[in-house]
Amino acid sequence: MNRFTSNAVARSIGLLLVVGGCAEKDADETRKGIGAPSASDAGESAELGAPLEISITVPGVQPGEEGTKCLQLPLGNTEAVAIGKIENTLSTASHHLVVSAVNDPAEVPTDLFDCRPFKAVLIGAPLTVTQKHDDVITMPRGVGFPLAANQLMHLEMHYINTGNDAVDVVAKSALYPLRDSENVQEASFIIVGNLDIQIPPHAEHENPPAYVSLPPEFASANFYAATGHTHRFGTRARLATAANETDPGTVIYDPPGFSWTEAELKRFDPPFRVPSGGGFRFNCAWNNTTDETVTYGESALQEMCFFWTYYYPRIDGRRTLITGFENSPYAKHDAGAAKSDAGLAKSDGGTSP
Repeated sequence: MNRFTSNAVARSIGLLLVVGGCAEKDADETRKGIGAPSASDAGESAELGAPLEISITVPGVQPGEEGTKCLQLPLGNTEAVAIGKIENTLSTASHHLVVSAVNDPAEVPTDLFDCRPFKAVLIGAPLTVTQKHDDVITMPRGVGFPLAANQLMHLEMHYINTGNDAVDVVAKSALYPLRDSENVQEASFIIVGNLDIQIPPHAEHENPPAYVSLPPEFASANFYAATGHTHRFGTRARLATAANETDPGTVIYDPPGFSWTEAELKRFDPPFRVPSGGGFRFNCAWNNTTDETVTYGESALQEMCFFWTYYYPRIDGRRTLITGFENSPYAKHDAGAAKSDAGLAKSDGGTSP
């Protein structure tokens, strides 16, 4: 795929896969990650090889500046590998980092370039989206991300400098291969989200629960972790599995005292499956302290209600289950784009009409 894909398609993908947020935690908390160490992980160090390291630097980001930069570079692996653990480190002024494998053989290494958020989904397979400044993600035993020899990687950095001085924004990723890459089940994820966000000024507001059905091909998916995401006004993120649209569901994620800067990454051991014919029921709450109505948006100054659900083995099909497009700012501001985006949303996994 040509790197200069049309803005309309990039905008559509941005609508479907928009997750971000800046979070800081102490080392003990952040290193719990998705694969929090347990008795079953005791042999982790013996199972992993030396890390393959890549990084991205956005130089001289000025005070008040917000943007997204991308970079494509080789991972440096001479043989095929399966990644069992990923450590991401983000500097000050980072918002989120997306680490992806590039599957399109026409793509080549690049210098740093401007890009739409989540451009990576156009040309490959995202492995992680990191919101924290120190993040460790360990897959369950026997699960990993298979990568080809001489794998081309795509790094995407969304940044916003809220300080008073110019800074270099740096993100580093260390990918640890499994020593035994045979008989590994491939890890993947599904993003669940709602674009219909309208938070009145100076008000506490909670969206009514939304429902998205899980495509039938995912009936055998084993979900082993989930995390919720909002921006700065978020006070709650709740996710449930439900047998159908009218079922209140079984809550699987609703951390007490939800903190948007330290959103819990919850692991399920053993993993769970969504009820046959069912899906996810979810909602978020916010406290808008500004004089303006806050809506959904990609900027760190707008809001979101998303959930990353991690599963294995990978199943060909949808990566996103998105609702609320028809009431989002995008549909209201650009009817033509709304029709196009809604069609693409449906084909890629959204539930927009």
